[in-house]
Amino acid sequence: MRGGGGESKGGGRAGIRRPMLLFALAAFLYAAVFCARGLSLLPAANLPPAEGMLSGEVAGFLGEKGVLIRDALFEGSQAGGVVLYASGGAFLREGQRIEARVTLSPLQNDPNPGAFDFRRYAYTLGLSYRANGEILGVLGAGRAPSALEGLQSALEARIALLWPEHEGLLRALLLGQSGEMDDELRKAYQRSGAAHLLAVSGLHVGFVAMLIGLLLWFLPNHSKLKLLCSLGLLLVYALLTGARPSVVRACAMAGAGLALQSLGRRPDGLSTLGLAAGLMLFAWPRQLLSVSFQLSFSAVMGILLLQPRVEGWLRRLRCLPRFAQSAISVSLAAQLGCLPSLLQCYGSLPLLSLLSNLLLVPLSGALVCLGLVTLILSFILPVSLPAALVSLGSLWMNALSEGIAGLPYAMLYLPKTPEALSALWPFVLYLCSGEGKALGARSKLALASGCSAALAAIALAFLPPLFPREAELSFLSVGSADSILARRGSVSVLIDTGRDGEAALRALQAADPYVEALILTHADADHAGGLLNLCQNLRVLAILYPKGLEADREFYAELRRAEALGAALRPVAAGDRLCYDGMEFEVLWPERMEAGRQNDFSLVLRLTSGGRSALLTADINSFSQKSLRLPKSELLKVPHHGSADGLSEANLRAISPEIAVISVGPNPYGLPSEQTLRALTEKGIAAYRTDEMGAIQVILSEKGLKARFFAP
Repeated sequence: MRGGGGESKGGGRAGIRRPMLLFALAAFLYAAVFCARGLSLLPAANLPPAEGMLSGEVAGFLGEKGVLIRDALFEGSQAGGVVLYASGGAFLREGQRIEARVTLSPLQNDPNPGAFDFRRYAYTLGLSYRANGEILGVLGAGRAPSALEGLQSALEARIALLWPEHEGLLRALLLGQSGEMDDELRKAYQRSGAAHLLAVSGLHVGFVAMLIGLLLWFLPNHSKLKLLCSLGLLLVYALLTGARPSVVRACAMAGAGLALQSLGRRPDGLSTLGLAAGLMLFAWPRQLLSVSFQLSFSAVMGILLLQPRVEGWLRRLRCLPRFAQSAISVSLAAQLGCLPSLLQCYGSLPLLSLLSNLLLVPLSGALVCLGLVTLILSFILPVSLPAALVSLGSLWMNALSEGIAGLPYAMLYLPKTPEALSALWPFVLYLCSGEGKALGARSKLALASGCSAALAAIALAFLPPLFPREAELSFLSVGSADSILARRGSVSVLIDTGRDGEAALRALQAADPYVEALILTHADADHAGGLLNLCQNLRVLAILYPKGLEADREFYAELRRAEALGAALRPVAAGDRLCYDGMEFEVLWPERMEAGRQNDFSLVLRLTSGGRSALLTADINSFSQKSLRLPKSELLKVPHHGSADGLSEANLRAISPEIAVISVGPNPYGLPSEQTLRALTEKGIAAYRTDEMGAIQVILSEKGLKARFFAP
């Protein structure tokens, strides 16, 4: 399909394209209004939970444990879509009606900065509530599996039988089911820039369309029978792989292209893309919020608009063969097309994606075609040789992906970009492509001026929060664990990781994916459990830890693994001062860590910035405080999740904070203790808890402390 180039006589091409692009723009505006209204009608996230009886029909499943209930009734009132978590849910079947006693609550997002917007994702699935409870009754046998579902199950079983060692990869390549893949292998594909190969997309549909053309070689190219057979087989493939937005888009474009070819007309890429986007958005407007929809259409738009120009530039490099020029230009144009959407969703950019696509795309194409043929023939013929070839190709593909992912600087981490940039990007691409020549001088000037003004407004709104002029301390909501992010200017310092580092990882990806220093107060899992996760997914420049922690051999081995990932190791002790762009950290305790006494000898830090100070006390207890006099500070992180022996009366009086933050979550120990809460209340100290307020962000300003909460 053609996308760029000059005009035909009489401006025919512009005349063909303009209606379809306007159709797509109208569909986009309709979908945007529809989604905005739908999101505004979702139940408020801060509504209290309610207990009662829930009934409805099983419509599907979410993950391993979630059951999707369609048109649910709660205590006789309409509740819409509900995701139910209950024991025995895995044994349900679609179409069955259930009754359950549940606790119903509105869907909520993770109360941390940069967290995944689960409410919006759930809205694309038609969900409004979450329910936890017990299933009391199941009515009916459920809907019998369709012939298509039976075929899908048979293909899954056959893949497991033919390629047990590569089942995860081949289920992803052939059927679009990447859930069975090993997590480490999936991360390798992400770092190498080849993750798109694991989700059935337009590339796979192109491979299948080529395979169908080869299988139907005996039919004339312009015959209606060949057209109908091709469209039918593409439809079956789309349904088998889950009818994802990228597959529907690719099948619609392929179908339109085949239909135009059968009529003797040359298909136009932009018109077909606009028609597919418009039809999908008018039919399913919630797809506008789907990451798959956004990436699929933006990548194809990038190819159609930029690939001819990029290939023209590459032709000047006479050292590259023609096939390499075409492959690189397509990959680069697709990446430029979906760049804002990639950064908005993932906050990272695989720098070696050109290399991985050059090597892995042809190999994946061969695997898809040979794998599908082998899979189908295996039901009627012995397929030992082709199955072995597919197995060997899978081995090479995994090895190449892991090898590229392991190269230095395979991934560039950048702040997540705003949605407004993704919405504006197609207009910027249009201006930068040869298609912009179709516009008149005034229209082009107006579009360029509008894009420039919009880009300036986005930059003014987006950039200042990335470089705060005053120190920000974000106490992340990580349960009964600790993770504190300190930021000022272009510097980020993380104190502890929580149990898995996920909350810190998302917060840093949204703001600054380069960590100047990761300070570990001690080796307990609730403070340092996410060490390797962060070092594997972010650029951590230095790791600071209490002097003497080297004696903990198991934990020190983890530190050495982090060092191998590029982080410098530095032990610190009482008296050390650490300065980072106007933030000064003074180490108050201990002089040396003692083996087996992690809490007693955890690091105590005092952060000073803007004339204000914050005292970060980790998990120290009464033993530590006998040898320690804590200085006055406006902000206090209450020790050991608010335990009774975490803060002595004398030290609380000496610190005299304005705000005290307690990092705590559900726990069997009764934390925070009533004694600690009472002591804070009696002294008029504002006590903020992460289990009630979500992440707590405090700004250390010359004018005083300002607090912000992330709970709904």
